[in-house]
Amino acid sequence: MKYSKRYYDTVSQMLNQIMINSGESCNKAAALLAETVQKDHLIHIFGAGMHSTLAAEDVVYRQGNLVGINGIYDPSFSVTHGASRSLYISELEMCGTFLMEYYRNLSAGDVLIVVDESGKGNACCETVLKAKELGLKVILIYSEATRAAADFKETLVNAKAGDILSVVDVAIDNCVPAHDVALPDIPGGGGWLSTIANSYLLNLIFLETCAEIPEADRWHDFHTVDGLEKNETMIEKYFDRIKHI
Repeated sequence: MKYSKRYYDTVSQMLNQIMINSGESCNKAAALLAETVQKDHLIHIFGAGMHSTLAAEDVVYRQGNLVGINGIYDPSFSVTHGASRSLYISELEMCGTFLMEYYRNLSAGDVLIVVDESGKGNACCETVLKAKELGLKVILIYSEATRAAADFKETLVNAKAGDILSVVDVAIDNCVPAHDVALPDIPGGGGWLSTIANSYLLNLIFLETCAEIPEADRWHDFHTVDGLEKNETMIEKYFDRIKHI
């Protein structure tokens, strides 16, 4: 257990920093989501490549969470269908634009949550810009430290990447250290943090959202007959609106 205490301390410090530095942004995001649900619009979430895709999977179909969440999934962006492939594809020109055009259930008045560690990649920037073009509100979860340290080749960065933070409606720093490394002094660095940070942030946001709108459709207990029956009713209600329900 050579590194466990240092890793634990780093994670604890990061979570505290999120509460101090990003709490206000989380409240703004929750207020925006609550307003969106009250107007019967959908919440979409997209992880823009590699391990950011886990965030989009983590909040969907969760007991106690909102039903009206549409995960934007594409195997091209996930490590489960080729780790290096997911990195290369997320930087291809038009990759994000085409993905947004494929999902025909995006409508003006909806909200899109984009999770991207640097907030600079093509997939991230293109989905944000396309969402704004379609009339969606956008919440971006990213690492300010990684964004500052990222050294992409110009050919791999969307030309408007530098404007993305001013384009989105709410930008939330997940307070992850540069390059997503908790212990940079060990050989090669070690101890990743972004999955913990993103999950924590999204839980904060959706907890506050649900608190604001207790009457909203939510998923019930998946381990009881009564809960399963209620969830079947939710599936029937949203089946034509949410692509991956």
